[in-house]
Parts: sequence; structure tokens; C-alpha cells
Amino acid sequence: MRPPGTIPAATASLGALLLPFGASASAQAPGTSLPPGFQKTTLAAGLAEPTAIAFAPDGRLFVAERAGAIRVIENGDLLPQPLIQIQADTTQGERGLLGLALDPDFAANGWLYAFYTTQEPRSRVGRFTVAGDVASPASEFLVWQNPDLCAVFHQGGGIRFGPDGNLYIGTGDQFFTPNAQILFTQHGKVLRLTPAGAIPPDNPFAGFAGAEGAIWAYGLRNPFRFSFDSLTGQMWIGDIGGNTPTSWEEIDAGVAGANYGWPIQEGGACYIPSCSAATPPAHSYRHDDGAYSALGQGCVIVGPVYRGGAFPAEYEGNLFVADFANGWIRRIVLGPGGSVAADLVFEAAPDAGTVVDLAVGPDGALTYVTNGIPWVGATETGTVQRIAWIGAGNQAPVAVASASPAQGPAPLAVQFSSAGSSDPDAGPGPLSFLWDFGDGTTSSEPDPSHVYLAEGPHTASLTASDSAAQGSVTLPIAVGSRPTAEILAPPPGTTYRAGDRIDFQGSGEDPETGTLPASSLSWQVVLVHESHAHPFLGPLAGVSGGGFTVPASGHPPGDSHLEIRLTASDPSGLSGSAARALVPIATTLVFDSIPSGVPFFLDGQPETTPRILESLAGFEHEVRAPAVGTVDGSPLGFECWSDAGGITHALVAPEGGMNLTAGYASVPTQTATFAVTGLLRNAEHSPLFGQEPADPSNPLSICWGRNAAGPLQAGFEFFLPVPQGAFVAEARLRMLAAYGQFLGPISTIRAYDVGVAPPFDPASDTPLAEWAPLTATSVGWAPPIFQPGAFHESPDLSPLLQEVVDRDDWATGNAFGLVLDGSPTVGAGWRCVANFYSLVPPLLEVTWALPPLPGGGCTFACGFSTYGLGAAPPPTLGLLGTGSPRVGGAVVLTTTGIPSSGTWTVISLEPAALPLAGGLLLVNPGLALAAPFLPSSGGEASWTVPVPQDPVLVGLPLHLQSVAPDPGASQGFAFSAGLRAILCP
Repeated sequence: MRPPGTIPAATASLGALLLPFGASASAQAPGTSLPPGFQKTTLAAGLAEPTAIAFAPDGRLFVAERAGAIRVIENGDLLPQPLIQIQADTTQGERGLLGLALDPDFAANGWLYAFYTTQEPRSRVGRFTVAGDVASPASEFLVWQNPDLCAVFHQGGGIRFGPDGNLYIGTGDQFFTPNAQILFTQHGKVLRLTPAGAIPPDNPFAGFAGAEGAIWAYGLRNPFRFSFDSLTGQMWIGDIGGNTPTSWEEIDAGVAGANYGWPIQEGGACYIPSCSAATPPAHSYRHDDGAYSALGQGCVIVGPVYRGGAFPAEYEGNLFVADFANGWIRRIVLGPGGSVAADLVFEAAPDAGTVVDLAVGPDGALTYVTNGIPWVGATETGTVQRIAWIGAGNQAPVAVASASPAQGPAPLAVQFSSAGSSDPDAGPGPLSFLWDFGDGTTSSEPDPSHVYLAEGPHTASLTASDSAAQGSVTLPIAVGSRPTAEILAPPPGTTYRAGDRIDFQGSGEDPETGTLPASSLSWQVVLVHESHAHPFLGPLAGVSGGGFTVPASGHPPGDSHLEIRLTASDPSGLSGSAARALVPIATTLVFDSIPSGVPFFLDGQPETTPRILESLAGFEHEVRAPAVGTVDGSPLGFECWSDAGGITHALVAPEGGMNLTAGYASVPTQTATFAVTGLLRNAEHSPLFGQEPADPSNPLSICWGRNAAGPLQAGFEFFLPVPQGAFVAEARLRMLAAYGQFLGPISTIRAYDVGVAPPFDPASDTPLAEWAPLTATSVGWAPPIFQPGAFHESPDLSPLLQEVVDRDDWATGNAFGLVLDGSPTVGAGWRCVANFYSLVPPLLEVTWALPPLPGGGCTFACGFSTYGLGAAPPPTLGLLGTGSPRVGGAVVLTTTGIPSSGTWTVISLEPAALPLAGGLLLVNPGLALAAPFLPSSGGEASWTVPVPQDPVLVGLPLHLQSVAPDPGASQGFAFSAGLRAILCP
């Protein structure tokens, strides 16, 4: 985040990016980083925030624009009229028209499916009937609508038909991360419905008590794009990762009932003691991996598995993926069983641009769409690009075009030039040119002159051909004088805090017609985040002004600023733009734990201490510490936050920054093994026999999986001495294999989410999965072939037991029940284990620890905390500490926002509250230990403080404050808040 008073020069005025009167223009054909033999051409340009594409069987390409229009590209031409204009809400964030899919029988029924945000706003999938190149909004059939209203970000938006003929829908977590793990909400999921919107009975959670039956997979952050392999049917999901350099982008292999772990697991990182309940990604990359990002960010866009038959053989079966934030396309070479054999660059960054969707057309070419959200330092239009294989024996020509002048009053005489165009391999034919001037006339001369008579924008194109391949490029020509846009309010340099109201006002002036009416103006506000932008507000068309409130929660405000953009259009279609960057009041927050390295959750996002966060003054964060964390495998129990807040509490970012430390203490663990204790504490359920204490074909065993009659379910119950609120480190079933194993079942394991599991009933036909409410958490298991007479272990089931023992009605000695459900099994397959009758019943081995008693306080609270934030006037300096304040160690103290040459940092053994020079001295000057003057560099000074190796200092509180000369202050001094440091062992 930039300090107050600075405006990014690249975004200060979009008007500077437009061609001035009489200027020339030049352009070069795109796509120079593709492998030899591939050619990239632009099918359409100038689209308004396109988001998704879908090919019709006849070769037409439907292109969705975020504001609700669906455009048609037919025979290589973008039709002037949209297919349909859907009334989509785009007033905030990432809402709008986000996904397209065509019915498998589109050629006969004309059904097109669109994922969009309604005006309420809600996420919806509507089905529209296409007739020719038109679809009426009145033809809409509601397929699905989320019961909950939309948030601003993380809508999801991917929709695809699977090989089973069902419609799959990707939904984001709506920027509330717990949604992803909750089965009674449809956020953060992949849903599966029939084309008419019904829930298929074989959905993994259909009929499960307390679960949404539409859910097919869960634990996802923002599954914006996914695809199906047309040959194998395998689903590939792209789950967009978090916002930090240590966040991960995931490519997940879609499996029914799978939990992909967000927010407890992301990529290769697990943020709780055990992530065994989560399905790891098939492939992932971290934002700070230089092979994938030079920017420390990412946004994965999963495309198709290539089965087009027009690329070389080594590309067949590759999964194409892109990254919106980094501008590359890669191909994932898939090995046996969907394993990732290689990850190779196809189009290098940043040549691909802001890719948001990819598809393979009927001709076998790879087509993709770029969104065109402006990037810092440049303006990019929304385009549709086509990459085709033209053969390794001939490389396409490179078209380079220029025009002078590129703007002026009518009649406008323009001199065009193809200078710089080339053919890399000089053949097979001589280089020839075709100019299309965009007004219905053409020329085959290499450097023609042309006179434009009609005012307005025109697009001239140059195609260079070697008789076997061609390259094209376009140039914008503006005939007439562009209008100017002027932002009247807010003024340049306007600063903001979270919760501030920002009003904007502007005007447009046309040289020919004078002041433009409000109907000619259009506004957009974007959140510029690092080196890319997120939509925030608009477009708002037809108004001369408006306003908005800076969010006090939601998208993390670090490394970002808001920017207001105004476009004015004249009657001929020419436009001019202006932009105004707003300046955030930045503040720095430091989070740590004692010992360092304990994961915690910040705004629902998994983090690991220590964490230094740039934030916005007034922004409300939520911090949540795990009750029990682990460092190097040792369990630690939470004791307190250094600000005395609860284990989960809100934190408003103050000006001047602050420190916050979580204290932990070691907790002992214990391990015990428990057996099924009676006839009614284990059961098998089948559609033919209902609940039975044994398998009908073998009285000494219980089976699960699937047979010819349907899914088999097994249930086991154990009486456990684990107390309420304990930390469960590990839990595994140990079972003696019986005879009769068959093929490969896939099972979902869940627990009974009740205070005490009810015994089974041999007289009941109720499936075990409906016998009592089940946990939201599940664990998938595809068990290997069991060796009869040998013991076999399940995966770690601690997340299931943890969910149950955290219930208010759980008590020591209660019965804990597990259900192994074979519903995900396709075809026949089962496993059988010894039951209670066999005298060797299933065992549950549990390792648990007791966290510290609530309210017990911190036995050795240490670390940094900030105090005195409520002083009047509020502190203007920031004083931050990093590192653990340990005896024999060292910490770094940093003062920020220094207005002059340097600062004093005072340390004392006691706090104070003494009025001094118009501020408040929060340390005791009579007990000052040190008061060095630190020179400032760029408004910041850092000081490394060694801590003596003296155990007497453990638990000793030190109080620190910075004071700096400030000519702008009432009595010439600026003050920081106080910083308390309690020394650790």
C-alpha cells in the first residue's frame, strides 16, 4: 500500500493513454512466445469485460460480457447486435454475467445456460432458448438460484455439463471462508443438478440430514473455472487461491463428495494439526514461486483437456490452464490415473493477457478470451484470441502496422505503413498485404493512403500473408475530435479510510457540440491490487456523479487503492477518459505467537505467524487463534491474545499500526484404544436387508461399498472418555480383514453429529447415514485390497471426532458413531471386516490433549501488544516490534510515519499517561532505560535491540513509545501509541 500523498503515475490519468490530436499509431501482431508452428490471431477486440465463451456445434462462438450481453462471433466476424441482454447486477465487485454452457443437445433445442447475478442480488443459472442469433429474455427458465444473497467477491461462476448429462455449477465462498466447509450452505462448492434443476438422487449428499443435496464437492474458495475430459470424463477444477505471496493456486481432480480443504488447507499447506479429511490438489503452485509469477500473486483459470486432434500428438490429452493475474498459458501433461507428469509453458507471461476462459473449437484450435480489466501502466481491451497449429514447416508472418495521423477531423487523410512486417522463414510465397480500413474499403498496397469521410471510431486491420499462413494486426483510427472527460470531485490527492464516504462528480466536453449531457458519461470504480485491478463499482452509465462508501470489511485492503474512472462519449462514438487514484491511509499490523510459527486465521484466511500485514486505517479484521496448535508436531494450547481479546475477536486497524501476539502453552497428550462393545454398536445396511448386525452372507463380518442391490453402509460406535473441548490429534479405525473382498470401493466416512450416538436397530430399514445427523466434515477413503486375517487402518479421522467433541452436549463417556458409506462407489466393489460377533471387533485408537482451562489466563504471556490507541489526539506515528522478545535474543523496533529527520524511542519499566507538547506520553520518563535518537530514512527508522541473557527478565514488561519533531503539530511533536513488550524465556 502506498503512503499518503502519493499517486501512481501510471494511473493518474487515462486520458494520457489516448491518442492526442494528429498523433500516429502503431501495432504489432500478438503472440510471439508460442512454440514454433503455432499461430495466434485476434478474432474480436474492444469487448466490454468479456468473462466466458462457449462454442456451438455449428462453429459460432458465444461470448459473455460481465454487464449481461452475450455476443456472437460467426464466420470470424463479431456480429453488431448481442444475442441477448441479461439484466445482470454489476454494481459491486465481481458480480455480473460470469459463465456460459450449451446444452448437450443444443443443435436440437437451442438451450443456452448462463450463470449471472440478479438485481436482488443472487447467483442464478438461467436457461435461455436461442433461435438463430437471438435469444429472448422472456424465454428464461430458472434452473438454479442460490437461496442466499450475494457478497461482493468470490461468486464462482463456472458451469459445465458433465459426461453424465448433468449440469455442474461452481460457487465461491462469498468471502466468508467457513462457508466452504459447511454442508448446509451452497457457497464454496461444486453443485450438480439435472438440466431442469432437480437434484440427482446419486449426489453424494442427497438425503443426508443437514446437508444441501445439490452439493457434489466442497471445501473450495472460488472455483471460477473447471472442465471435463471428453475422453475419460475426469473433472478438473481450478480453485483460485488467497491474496498473499504465500497463497496457493490449486488444480483439483474432481471427485464426488470430496472436501478440497479450504480454508484449513491450501495447496501444499495445512493450517490445522491434521488435514487428513481434505483431498489434496492434483497440482498447485505458490504465488511467490518465480516460475509461475513475478508479481507474488496468481489467479488460476482451468481450461479444457485437449482432444481437438489438430495439434501435434504430444498435446493430445494435455490440460490447458492459464493465470489471469500473470498472463500466461501452460499445458499440464497428464500421466496414468490423472497424475501430473509435466507442467510446461505454452504461451509465456504476459503475452496471453488477462485470460478468463478457454475452449477448443470444432476446428481443433484453442480459443481464449481476455477480460480487459486495465492493468497498472497500460490499458488492455477485452479480446477473443485463437491459437491454431499451422505446422512446423512454415511460420506465420509477423504483421506490423502504423498510421499517421491516427486522429483528426474529417476528411482525415491517413498514411498507412506495413514497415517492419516480416516472414520469419521467407516463404513459401512472397509476402503480400491486405488492408481493411474499417469503413468498407480495402487495399492490397503495402503502404496505402486512405481518406476517412465519416466521423467516429474506425478499426483498420493489416493482414500479412505468405500464401500458406497469415498474421494480422489492428489499429484504432479516430475521425473527429475526441471529447474530454474531467473529474471535478474528489480532488487529486484525496485520502480515505475504511468507512469513508466518497462522492464523485464529472463532466464531458465535445469540441464540436459543447458540454455533453449526463447520458454520455459512464463511471467505474476499481480496486487496484498490486499490479492488477478488481471491479468494485459500475459501470454506472448516464449520470454526472454519484458516491460510494469505502468498505470496512471484505477484500483485504493491503497493497491496493481505489481508482475512479470516467469515460465521456460524443454522438459519433468517440470517447475520452480520465482517472483519479485515491490515496489510502495505510497502517501496518504485526501478528505473532509465542512460540512463533503457530497458524492462525486472519479474516478467515489461513496465515502463519509471524505475519506483517499492510492494512487500511479503520478496516475491521477478524483474528482467530486455534484452541490447540502445533509447532514441530508438539501440541500447544491457546492461552490469550496480548490485547486481552477473545480467541476470536474483531480488530479495527488503527492509524499508526499495532502489534498483536497469541500466547500458547504446552499441553500433554494421551493415547488409548477402544473396541466396539456390543451387538447393537456395529451394523451393516443394504437396500435389501436394512440394518443388520452382520453381513447376511457372513455372520462374523460387516461390509461396505456397493453390490448389485445398491450402496452398502457400515457403522461402528465406541464409548470414549475424551472430554468435551479436547484437542484430537489422531483417530484411526483398526479392523481385522474378513474374506470376500471385491474390486475397489470408494467410501465417504462421516460421524454422528450428536452428543451420544444411538444404538443400531436390526428391525429398521433406515440407512445408517440417516440414522442420526451427520458431521459436516467427511473423510474420503479408497481402501486397498485387504489381506484376510490382517489388521488394516483407516485414514486419520480426527477431524470427525473433533467436530463431535466440540459440541456443547458432548460429555466424557458418550458414544461416538462412524458411518462408512459406499455411495460414491461406481459399479460393484466392497470391503469386509470382522464384527463384534467375531470376538475381534473394530478398534478406534485415539490420541488427544486437554487444552488449558478457559479463563485461566496466560501462565507466561509474552510478546508485543499495542496500547494507548484511544489517546487524544490520536497517535500519528507507528511503533511496531518484530521478532520474539526473548532473553538472549534480539528484536527490531520500527517507527513509521516520521515527518522530519528522526525520532526518539523511549523505553521504561512502567507505563504513564502524561500530557506533553500537545500529545500523550505513554512511558514513564523517570524510569526511562533508553532514549536514542534514530535518523529517519523515507519516514521510517528501525532499531535492533539485543535482550540480555538473564532469566530474571522473563515476564518483565517493558513499555516503549516513539516521539518525533513535527513542525505541523500543534506544539511541534508527533507521538506513537505505546508498545508493550513482555519478555519470553
